[in-house]
Parts: sequence; C-alpha cells; structure tokens
Amino acid sequence: MAAAPGSQEELVRALQAEAEQSVSELTGAQNKLSAEVAELGAATANMSSIDEALQLDEVQQNKLVLQVSQQQQEMVSSGLEELRQECSCQVHTLAELLIEKLLLVREKACLEVKLRAAEWDRQGLAEQLAEAR
Repeated sequence: MAAAPGSQEELVRALQAEAEQSVSELTGAQNKLSAEVAELGAATANMSSIDEALQLDEVQQNKLVLQVSQQQQEMVSSGLEELRQECSCQVHTLAELLIEKLLLVREKACLEVKLRAAEWDRQGLAEQLAEAR
C-alpha cells in the first residue's frame, strides 16, 4: 500500500525531528563526556603534582633524618672524647695522689724509726743519769 504524499512528508519530518533530537542528546552526552575527561585529566595532573610534592617531602625528611643522625653521632663522639679526657685527667691526678701517699707513708716510717731511736737514746741517757746520781 502506498502512503499518501502528506503522510510521507510528515513521516520524514517526524524522523528528521527524531534524528535531530538524537543528535542533540548525543552532542550533550559527548560534551558531558568531554568535560569528564577534562576533569579526569586535571585530577591526574593534580595527583601527579601531589605525588611529586610528597616525593620531595620524603627526600627532605630523609635529609633531615640523616642530618639529625649525624649531629647525634657527633655529639656522642664529642661526649665520649670529653669523657676520655676527663677520665685521663682523673687517672693522672689519682696517680699523683698515690705517689704522694707513698712518699708520706715512707716519710712517716722514717720518722717513726727516728722517734724510736730518740726514745732509746733518751731512755739510755735517763739510765746513765740515774746511775750517775
């Protein structure tokens, strides 16, 4: 059956309107997808910048940790050297005091011997004096 000329024209217009509607919807969807792709690209660039910043922060933190570690090691080394010097000084002082003590003990022993000799001499003189009277 043949379609009437008016109805064929209406059908063409309806199909054309439907096609234009579909094109319009597809264009809107394409624009929306393009915007989302652009947003994702921006987000990716942003994440890349954040990642780079975090890597720089990590490098800085590692440098600081290394610096603090070196400073602590230097402080410990310096403290140990200071303790060694102080200990060496104390050992030297102790040695001097021990030598001085030994000299004093020796001198005391000599004086005790002289005291005993003087007491014997006095006792002998006292006995001689007693005999002489």
